[in-house]
Amino acid sequence: MPQGSLTINHFNDTKRYMVNPGGEPFRFDKTKTPYVPGMCDAIDTLGVQWVAVKGPGRSAKTVAAESMCLRDWDSHAKKNVIWFMQDADSITDYIDERGEEMLRIHDGVNERVHWGDRRSGRFKKRIGSSLLTYRPATERHTRAKAAPRIVADEIDAYTKKIRKAILQLITTRQAEFGSDAKAYLASHPDAGPQEGIDQVLADSTLHLWHVRCPHCHGVSAVAREAEDWGVPVLDWNVPELMKRVEDLEREAFLDHVAANVVLCCPHDGCHATFGPEERLAVTNGGRWLQKHQRWLPDGTVEGERKVSKGMGFVIHGFMSPFFDLCETARDWASAALTAELGDSTRLKEVVVKKLGETFRGTRAEEKADDWKVVQARLAAPYALKTVPAGVRFLTAFVDVQGDRFEVRVIGWDLTLQSWLIDAYPIKQWPAMRGRSAFENIAPATRLSDWDVIEEAVLAASYPLASNPERVSAGLPELFLPIARTVINSAGEPGVTNNARVWLANTLARQPGEGRLIPPYRVLLMQGAANKKGEVYGKPKFYEYDDRGSKLKIPIYERLPNVHELKRIIATRMKIAEPGPGRMNLPAGLPARTVRELVSERLVNGDWVKISRFNETWDGWVACEVGRATLRPERRELWADGNSPDWATARPRGETIETMLEAPISIFDRLAALNEGAG
Repeated sequence: MPQGSLTINHFNDTKRYMVNPGGEPFRFDKTKTPYVPGMCDAIDTLGVQWVAVKGPGRSAKTVAAESMCLRDWDSHAKKNVIWFMQDADSITDYIDERGEEMLRIHDGVNERVHWGDRRSGRFKKRIGSSLLTYRPATERHTRAKAAPRIVADEIDAYTKKIRKAILQLITTRQAEFGSDAKAYLASHPDAGPQEGIDQVLADSTLHLWHVRCPHCHGVSAVAREAEDWGVPVLDWNVPELMKRVEDLEREAFLDHVAANVVLCCPHDGCHATFGPEERLAVTNGGRWLQKHQRWLPDGTVEGERKVSKGMGFVIHGFMSPFFDLCETARDWASAALTAELGDSTRLKEVVVKKLGETFRGTRAEEKADDWKVVQARLAAPYALKTVPAGVRFLTAFVDVQGDRFEVRVIGWDLTLQSWLIDAYPIKQWPAMRGRSAFENIAPATRLSDWDVIEEAVLAASYPLASNPERVSAGLPELFLPIARTVINSAGEPGVTNNARVWLANTLARQPGEGRLIPPYRVLLMQGAANKKGEVYGKPKFYEYDDRGSKLKIPIYERLPNVHELKRIIATRMKIAEPGPGRMNLPAGLPARTVRELVSERLVNGDWVKISRFNETWDGWVACEVGRATLRPERRELWADGNSPDWATARPRGETIETMLEAPISIFDRLAALNEGAG
């Protein structure tokens, strides 16, 4: 930087303030985050055009970027800034949490902000002769805006097209500013090893944080990337603690992990451990090194620091003062247990957001098998339309097609093991409630046709496979009801509105108006487009139909992340041994139904349909949403050998609600009417 200018580090030491979660300012203290000065120094180094930082949440990833801007504004430098984030909501959150306050608490900056200028606003501030602009990283904004200072925050959350080209987009827009241009890119590593922040770091001169063991004085790095450098990695003992999982109840085991987690020196002959109280004392004494550099015993560094146009830094959770070692260890262990059953979603969140590591899954779901292999692997000794031993409750899925409803029923135990109980289409009405037995279904155009779901699915119950033995012993036959029915409310024009109106009408009934169905038994869903959204989605509230008329009662619709849910089901499909997570298929299942399970492949990160029919695949995915949202893992539901109403088998006619009685011959009628439909 120009001689005589104030360095970012000097600004931090003398003028920089931070804002705590309560909005109170406090002085920046580099001893709390000793890794930040190295990042600031890289920005100020002549010849460096951009700096990239990977790290977990609350690790001061953006502190250096903020300090760069504040230093410029405080010193009256004319430096326009564009600050990119993934969307407008994220920008708003940042401004509310600390962006606005950051300008106010620095006197030299605050006095230069044109607070009353009509050309300034929430997403744009005039600061002296400079302009600060916040923008979502859309294709239009990244191609049309230029500034000598560009910050791209959380780049792994940008759309795939933008994040794959973000470095090129930024450096191209800054070319006109020559050596005066500086860009700063930061993110959690959500997008994996081939995209986003990892892709940017691959083009940089990488820096990893190295620490020295106070016992053996050996040097190790605090990042997985050091494995490629041949440098020992400071790690924790959680994988070793996982060996106790079979010895303890789940909660006791997780408490054991939290109470005993430590960091471990990786050097042979030492293996010293550092608990939560000692962790920061070890990591705070570290330093940034490049791949060719060595930290010698006398404290000096062998190898000159190389300067390139791109300088990369990896912050690990172990380095952060805001990192809770015990809590994260417990979360990691809990998520790892779930991942063993085919759901790596939580584990990825812990690895990426808390540790700051890139998640590298097995990608088993990308290696889909032939349908005959799947059939042989998942075959189990039970019959379709019966409830085998081990099943605790049922969920159903209704897929809305142009001329029919496709129904899939899945049974579950409490370890995520599942069984296909039924698979059938409803193409014509059963002869009931005054309807013709040969009247075709038209879900998109005829609201009344949705009532068949109540008759054929909500009112259904399935016989236990043990009923013959029960009858022989003089006991009554028992039937298990469907706990929750998930209905796909997307499809042809008219389907979504009909689904919402039908559900509102059904749930709004009063005594004497028909069956009283509690809201928990029916769930509307549409797959969310966001691949990074919450796995099971959040309920979305609807009060009006698509004509603006008020529904009889408000209803909710859930938008789950079907992209991740398909990964979960595809991984479970690989489990061959009966037990946790395994999927089971009944004997004598038609080949087409099995083929439906392998109808999609994960190709370059996208699920691609390779077969016309995928109803059983979609059904298992949707029934997983039904299972998870019931929260069957709650211990109180099964206390003292009891079970919830929705998981209690009863004699035929005794169902969940006293008014919800299933016609005894419903399955025979449906089978006769719909045989071969599809």
